[in-house]
Amino acid sequence: MDTNKHEEKPGAPALVAPGERAVLLSHHEYRQARSQGNGLQSYDIVMFNPEDIDAKGNPLKEEDRWQAVPANKYMKHRAMEWREARSLDELPERWRVLAEGREPFPTAAG
Repeated sequence: MDTNKHEEKPGAPALVAPGERAVLLSHHEYRQARSQGNGLQSYDIVMFNPEDIDAKGNPLKEEDRWQAVPANKYMKHRAMEWREARSLDELPERWRVLAEGREPFPTAAG
């Protein structure tokens, strides 16, 4: 009997392959990653920076306010009033292309 066999939890497909760092696009995907029980060290999550200026005092463009931050720092960023996208349309184009073939914003069951 093989006792070292890792059994995957049923439900969501893996969002990242071993050795890769994945970018999560929504709170839904963040919850999926957490439910897999592998920790969040291999993930980033795209979040909106509420600040209008960068550390040098330069104004931030709207598209630059969306950044991939370490997913294991999600709660810290939420406490600083950062937030994740609520819909695909809210994300800048450079992040929308990652959503192809995924459903980061599930629709409500009718």
